[in-house]
Amino acid sequence: AWDATAKSANGLDASGQSTVFVPVTAAGIALLAQISDQSGIVLDPYIDTLYLGLAMVQKLPAIQEGLGQIRAWSTYLVAKADGLSAPERAKVRLRYVIWDSEFRADIKVFKAYVEKAVADNPSLQSQLDLSVLNRLEAFRARAYAVVMEDGAQKPDVLWAEGGLVLDDLGQTFEKLLSKMEDLLTQRVRQAQVQAYYVAGFTTFILLVAAYLFYSFYLVTSQGLSQASRHLRQIAEGDLGNRPAEPAGRDEPAQVLRSLIAMQAVLAQFQTAQQELAHQHDLGQIDFRMSTQ
Repeated sequence: AWDATAKSANGLDASGQSTVFVPVTAAGIALLAQISDQSGIVLDPYIDTLYLGLAMVQKLPAIQEGLGQIRAWSTYLVAKADGLSAPERAKVRLRYVIWDSEFRADIKVFKAYVEKAVADNPSLQSQLDLSVLNRLEAFRARAYAVVMEDGAQKPDVLWAEGGLVLDDLGQTFEKLLSKMEDLLTQRVRQAQVQAYYVAGFTTFILLVAAYLFYSFYLVTSQGLSQASRHLRQIAEGDLGNRPAEPAGRDEPAQVLRSLIAMQAVLAQFQTAQQELAHQHDLGQIDFRMSTQ
């Protein structure tokens, strides 16, 4: 689109009816829509329900309004064909052209939204009945021809044809609404299942963490309790109950190993003292304890 702007000599596109910046704007809008769809930063992360909802809420009511205006103005012009002056007819036709242009634009956007929804969820292709769009286009073309070319058409017939298409459009809205409800119900069920899985997994992780913390508490408390018991025995002078060699390498095990080494030294010192006392009792006053 930008390349085309540089090649244009008069600022118009190839048709000569629009500026070269119209395609640039359209390309920018399409790019923003693509970024929005692929990023997931939208109100509804599911593309099918997002665009189906936009088509229903934004464009379908606008199409109904446009169809009502087209139906009313075309019938009015046919009914008043002989009673309007040329300036009055031109004024009404201009208003009609504006409505017709907006009407066609709304239909185009509606189709684009539905195509995006179907592209994301191909199963919708067979589930959505949008044949009313063909009847809508046919009525719009016929009404436009009657208004612009002064075609022969009875106003009551034109009004009745527009009414039938309007009724079909209302039925299509109800069908789309029902399908939208089914999709959202399915989404809610999927979200509930995911929530159950997440809750179950979270509960499992919490239980595992609680088990590990409790196991750590038991191992630590048992080691510290054993160390505390032997320290009390040492304080009471009981050095004969030597702690068992711990199997682990954690902090309580290191404390117990240090306690075992200390108890061995104290036991050796106690034995040396007892030997010294025994020798003194035998009269060996010069006997000394070994310093080894």
